[in-house]
Amino acid sequence: MSRGSKAAARGRDTAILLVSQEPFLLSEAERDLRDRLIPPGERDLNYLALYAWETDIGQVLEFLQTLPFLGNGRLLVLREVQKFQDLETLKGYLADPNPTSCLLMTSSQLKKTDALFRALSALSETSELKNPREEHWRGGSPSASQGRGRGSTANWRRSSSRSREATWGSFPPK
Repeated sequence: MSRGSKAAARGRDTAILLVSQEPFLLSEAERDLRDRLIPPGERDLNYLALYAWETDIGQVLEFLQTLPFLGNGRLLVLREVQKFQDLETLKGYLADPNPTSCLLMTSSQLKKTDALFRALSALSETSELKNPREEHWRGGSPSASQGRGRGSTANWRRSSSRSREATWGSFPPK
């Protein structure tokens, strides 16, 4: 069963890559996803957030391959994934992930042109988070900005093969 069909069977993705130059957007998206996937009473056993340079593949795989305790799933946040030491083994896991775990990878430095971005995008749901458009914050009306060919409601941009836009409060799409 492929990653996509496993995720569809569970109703959520097993791997998500979030990329943004803005740390605030990454932390808000991370918090939103955590709140949606792991109820507060289950977080002690089923949620873990790590910086890539502080961990190793053993700790990551042990968490992801363990079944959830008293809950429906587990969430591991791997911040600044581009600094992870054993990316090849991580890619191997992403090719056949545990369907009860979700790996959220974040990066403030990856670009769409990077080989790592392309490799991780092929194995995960990928989103690029961007700032709200300047016209929206300068006081321009939405209709005025749309008249110039620019919408003002798209604050999150999805950059996967299923490219679509979502509003601030709707990430990740259900």
